[in-house]
Amino acid sequence: MPTIVAAALTLYSAFMIQTSLPHLPSRIPVRFNLAGEPNGWGPPHMLWVLMGFQVLVTGVMMSMSFWARRIPQSVHFGARRLSDFTPDQRDLVWSLLDQMAGWLGVVTSLFFVFLIREAIHAASSPSPQFRLGWVAALCVGAMVVVSIYYVRRINQVASSET
Repeated sequence: MPTIVAAALTLYSAFMIQTSLPHLPSRIPVRFNLAGEPNGWGPPHMLWVLMGFQVLVTGVMMSMSFWARRIPQSVHFGARRLSDFTPDQRDLVWSLLDQMAGWLGVVTSLFFVFLIREAIHAASSPSPQFRLGWVAALCVGAMVVVSIYYVRRINQVASSET
């Protein structure tokens, strides 16, 4: 399910960019200072680069469980490594790790949707302003909550079957 949601969010980003490009000026703000004021300009096609980062970062998040299966000693859950779990425990942990990676991918993709949406809005505005602080805080908070939830569940698997 999370994979479908992340893919849908990526398609939504592509839709936003494609429908907005004809209406954007030839030069859009592409970099902003901490106050949200533009301090760098570029062509509107830079939005596709931003979407490329969305695909890349979401893909990295969602491939976490793939790499955990290949290199289990590199994955740590507090004091234990994935390679420390018994084979039966690993089956349960991989399922939880798949879910965690999927939801982290969704949160990451959602962040980029807001980022692209705000960039389009700033580019369309006569006085561009970038207001993404609350969204960034919400997404980081969601990533922390998802990570803590799943690491706790994984550690419960370790303690219940030892």
